[in-house]
Amino acid sequence: MEKSFVGYGQRQRDIVDGGISEVAAVLSGGNEEDKRSLLFCLDYYLDPYYGCPLPNPDGIFVLLQQCFLTESSPDVKGRYLATAW
Repeated sequence: MEKSFVGYGQRQRDIVDGGISEVAAVLSGGNEEDKRSLLFCLDYYLDPYYGCPLPNPDGIFVLLQQCFLTESSPDVKGRYLATAW
């Protein structure tokens, strides 16, 4: 399996700040790179060290669980596991 670099920037932060509907739109889309970048960004919001408030954290956790169960890409599934647990 080929490894690739995953990063995030202001675009992903804007998606998270936009709320659960914007996050869901990316995670339910077909682009693996976008999903992986957004999940990496969510990891930043979920880490208490950084103190960044996550809009609707309960809804985001439910969304992450639902998307994990339906995701077919092993690379993206691995990123879900690294982010949420």
